[in-house]
Amino acid sequence: MHAKDYLAVCFADLELVPSIYHRWHTGMHIALGGDSHQLLDNDQLNMDLFHLVYHQALTILRHLFDSDDELYLAANLYKGKRGRIKKTNLFRPFIRRKKLLYQIRAHTLPYPFEDESLFEYQQFSLKCRPADIRIPALLKAACNKDFPPLKPRFKAHAGYPDIFFINKSKDIIFFIYDDRGCEVVAKEPAALESLSSRLSGYTYDIKTRDEQLPVHLNR
Repeated sequence: MHAKDYLAVCFADLELVPSIYHRWHTGMHIALGGDSHQLLDNDQLNMDLFHLVYHQALTILRHLFDSDDELYLAANLYKGKRGRIKKTNLFRPFIRRKKLLYQIRAHTLPYPFEDESLFEYQQFSLKCRPADIRIPALLKAACNKDFPPLKPRFKAHAGYPDIFFINKSKDIIFFIYDDRGCEVVAKEPAALESLSSRLSGYTYDIKTRDEQLPVHLNR
C-alpha cells in the first residue's frame, strides 16, 4: 500500500499540508524551545535554544515511533507549475539505504493555499523503517528552516519542504513545521493520551474528536 492509499483509508479527507492539527479531529500541537528566543541580545543565534529544540523533537518522535514500526516519510515541495524536481534529490542525504531512493513515489497536487492558478505542489513519499532514515539530521533540517546558517539543511529548491512522518503501524502522523513547534494527529485518542503522559516539561494543547481540551503545561 502506498502512502496516498493508506491516508485515504485511515485519514480520509485529511490533506497532508501544514496545520494538520486543525484539519483533523484528534490531535496535539506541541510548542518547542520553551520561552527562549532564537536570537541573543547581540543578534547571534541562540544555539542553546536550537540544541534544546533538536532534543525535544527527537524525544517526541521516539515516543511515537518504535524501531520495528512501518512508516511513510513524506515531503511537500511547493513550486511554480513549470518547475520539476528530481524525486531522489530531496531525501538523499537523509536515507541510509540508498537503494530505497528508487522506491520514492511522487505525485503533483493543486496548490493548497492562495494563487492556485500559478502554483502547485509535489508530494514525495517513501515507505521504510526508522532505521532506514537519519532521523536526527532530518529533524534538524526541518527545525533549521528559517535560519540558513544552520546545518543540516535541505538542498535549495523553489521553497523549503514540509516533512511528515507517518506511522503506518500506529496510525499517527507527526509534522514538525519549524523550530517553534510540531503537530501530531492520530486515528484514535489513545495514542495521544500515551504521548501526553510522557511530555513532562512541554507546553501543548490537545483535542479529541470535536472537544478542545485546555492548554497543558507540564513541569
